[in-house]
Amino acid sequence: MVFTGIVEPFFIYFKVGMLGGIVIASPVILYEIWGFVAPALYREEKFWLLFIVLSSFILFVSGTLFAYFIVFPFGFKYLLSFEGDGLKPMLSMSAYFSMATKLLLAFGATFQLPLAMLVLARFGIVSARQLFSWWRYALVLILVAAAILTPTPDIFNQLLMAGPLIVLYAAGVILAAVFGKKREEAEGTEDTLTSIDRHGV
Repeated sequence: MVFTGIVEPFFIYFKVGMLGGIVIASPVILYEIWGFVAPALYREEKFWLLFIVLSSFILFVSGTLFAYFIVFPFGFKYLLSFEGDGLKPMLSMSAYFSMATKLLLAFGATFQLPLAMLVLARFGIVSARQLFSWWRYALVLILVAAAILTPTPDIFNQLLMAGPLIVLYAAGVILAAVFGKKREEAEGTEDTLTSIDRHGV
């Protein structure tokens, strides 16, 4: 690691400490938010909100851990393999921190995919059958998203993101099939709303 500015190391350590503090304090922050919102919710709403928050947190942490322990060693090793007789790597602290942060946030965000699919299926917006039939489009969108979200233009790191996303999409289809709103339930809800609109009740 090298630094090109006098204050660069200080600010990098400051940013790392700030992000670490947010992560460590996140359970307390989430608990305070929960204590503010929970009194206004019904029991079922409390269950689903708590489930979504905890699941989102676990998936985000899983994504960042996957990036740190899997993507970083293989991805950086691949990128540094371009070193040659006329090319010597001099890794700047700020450049490395920026790239690492973007990768961690990107993987943490994309690992929310199965939870988002579950929520959509639970509200009856999509069904597991539809999600399964859209797998070809999902595959293309996953590859495009991996190319956009990965801060490096190389195909190797993009595949390291696309691979887990494909698995997560399959997991989302399974979750939608198990916990999603069933067709009969969705039709019953739609008929009830239609009847209310007709009678003006």
